[in-house]
Amino acid sequence: MGNRSSTAKTSFAGGATLSPESHLRLGITRQGLLELMKKELDFEGPERFNMHDDRKKIIPPERYERPGDLYYIEQDLQEESYNAVRHNKTMRGKFHTGYDFAQMVREWLKGHGHERSSVCEVLLREGSPHVKAATVFYSHVQRFPMRHVLKWMYISEEDGRVPRDSVYWFDFLTLRQCQPDFDLAQIRLVIEAIGRTLVELQPDGHVLPFSQRLFCLYELYCTVNADKTIAFACTCNIEEIILAYNPINSAAADARFQNDKETIREAISKIGFTAFNEKITASLKKQAQQRGRGGDLNFYAKREKQRFLRERVLREKRNGASLEEAGQEGKTFRETFHVSCSSARFEPDANFFGIVVWSPTPQMAKSIKPGYIHIKKTAGENDMEEKIGMARDLVKLAPEQIAWEGGIIDGFSIMGSDADGAIKLTPVVGNAHGKDESKIEAEAPRLVQQVIEKWKTSCQVSFNM
Repeated sequence: MGNRSSTAKTSFAGGATLSPESHLRLGITRQGLLELMKKELDFEGPERFNMHDDRKKIIPPERYERPGDLYYIEQDLQEESYNAVRHNKTMRGKFHTGYDFAQMVREWLKGHGHERSSVCEVLLREGSPHVKAATVFYSHVQRFPMRHVLKWMYISEEDGRVPRDSVYWFDFLTLRQCQPDFDLAQIRLVIEAIGRTLVELQPDGHVLPFSQRLFCLYELYCTVNADKTIAFACTCNIEEIILAYNPINSAAADARFQNDKETIREAISKIGFTAFNEKITASLKKQAQQRGRGGDLNFYAKREKQRFLRERVLREKRNGASLEEAGQEGKTFRETFHVSCSSARFEPDANFFGIVVWSPTPQMAKSIKPGYIHIKKTAGENDMEEKIGMARDLVKLAPEQIAWEGGIIDGFSIMGSDADGAIKLTPVVGNAHGKDESKIEAEAPRLVQQVIEKWKTSCQVSFNM
């Protein structure tokens, strides 16, 4: 929660009210947030954010220096000194946190004489079309970079977890950052009035910082207790990362300032720490059952496959040529099929199994890119278990682990008795893929077929196309 100074007031007090005109009801769209970052705070980045822009990064300006009262970030996260590396674009993109963004917001407000207002109030007075009554309460941990916020907003809208063009209650911009403006009772009423909370559950290895922060747990409890809608943005298996490695324990959770910690603990004690934990845990279990393994990485992986296919189809249309002829332009296009050097060479009347990697996991991506094809000679029939075994041997991960980490792998067969038949792709790994029937997905067998035809006619391996 932004502006977490020692000012939080008691919660669940009777008689608290929230005016519809209160600045605490204001929010901003994802596009409005991006425009603020670029135009007012001098971040580098695209004009419109999409899932691929996370690779390009949203880079903070070099002029920003982390003040001394934020040095606790480096101590807590065991990072290098931000100011020592800020002249390196990559490094400042990596180490710039939400705490730093909040500091930039405060500096911007003071520099423009708006110390008594929130950013949303300022933008509303200036006629911004992106500031309206909030429709989604965004709950997050401040240690992560702002590009994570933009990414999860984008994915959640694209995946239908929240409506497109949602207006987000976002602490850094809704709260008045230059003065005490956080009241637990008021925040509870805001959450109830908005009616939908998007919770960013971003793990750090096997640690989930969200589960360790009192403010975050309080926001989630308020949503659950009021029986409002919850959506989770998470790259992991909720049941495993939270319920196994990070069970909810509000008594052990912390807050930046001691006064805030005592205030929230006092509010929770009136409910009972055990009852508080159980209510949140029950909500997480329900979400885990609905989502299955893989979380948002499955969504991200499916989009990765679709992006690869879409660019390949556009390449053909742009050149008015076949896939192979278009590929003669070499590396002017980023997306390329690659038949592995360890693949078997074609032999008439022999049987082969193959796999194509559409979306590699982070571990796979070190050596395997989208469009990677591996072909193996086999004496067996069209056996799915053998294709799964190929995937396991190729990446040294169990299929469920590949799926959990966002991998998508399809399989195909080339049987000697029907070597000239059309390729049929079947999902091997990646539970996000199986039911997709989009037009671009329908192009996949045709594109792979062209690669296989070159493999057969040239008797070559280790080639790009």
